[in-house]
Amino acid sequence: MRGRRWAVLPLAALGVVAGLIIVTPASWPDPLAFSKAAVELMSRHPWPGCIVTNGACIGPSQPDWSAASYLWQWAVVQLPLIAIVGLLPALAAAIWLGGFARIAAGTLILSIAAIVVKNASLYDGLRHVLFAVPLIVIVLFVAIDWAITAWGRIARAAILAIVAIELATFAIDDVRMFPYNYVYFNLATRGGIDTAKFETEYWGFSLHEAVTAAQHLRRGLKPPVAAHPPHLVAASLPDTYKIAGEGDLRASGYKGPYTLVRLSRGSNPPPKDCRTIAEVSRSLLGGPPLLFSYVVRCKME
Repeated sequence: MRGRRWAVLPLAALGVVAGLIIVTPASWPDPLAFSKAAVELMSRHPWPGCIVTNGACIGPSQPDWSAASYLWQWAVVQLPLIAIVGLLPALAAAIWLGGFARIAAGTLILSIAAIVVKNASLYDGLRHVLFAVPLIVIVLFVAIDWAITAWGRIARAAILAIVAIELATFAIDDVRMFPYNYVYFNLATRGGIDTAKFETEYWGFSLHEAVTAAQHLRRGLKPPVAAHPPHLVAASLPDTYKIAGEGDLRASGYKGPYTLVRLSRGSNPPPKDCRTIAEVSRSLLGGPPLLFSYVVRCKME
């Protein structure tokens, strides 16, 4: 009976693939060719960049690139502790229990296995594995629901206490990080996290807050304004401002003071010889302040 439970995984995977084909009209003329081309493109999409990971900038263009190592380093700091400790037994429980939980577990296992086997490039960060988050949540809570009904009273109380602590932490973190709730590090690692070790404010939404704060100050955003990245900063400023990249401003031969608006992403702390005008930071419960973006006044010699 248990052997049959595990054998259903390939059938569940085929069901998921069939569902994807049904909702993807472009694949209908030749589903096999489309699927093969999609896998090849997504696993080998060229990207010359890198993501700050555990103090080093790691990217698929590097000769020693390892998708497995990259995912592991991020999982250790960003998966909740309950997932790190309980995911493997939860996967086994979900497969044993069957139904939709088995399909979710099978999809998660096979998808991550495909990424590791293909050594996929994971174009520009973790965005191509975010689909795994809801699957992890489903598998964990199905296993937790089964455990609190099947195990003894002491075990049930311990499990519920752990879940309550995690959920309470999430709630507090959501309030403290708002509106940058996509930044998260687990309870075990957040004390040692800073922008020199891992990416934090990945999307650049904090630039608007930094620019707005600077505009409300008397010294404000005095031109010229150098920005990184320019297109995101420009979206937060009136058209009357002329925005240039810091390198472009230097290449133009300009000498004198300028305002620099920059994301801290990619281990970019404020220059030491510049005067701070505005900063945007948040902190997780029990963690240090995480600098997201800043506005400083500098001088180009």
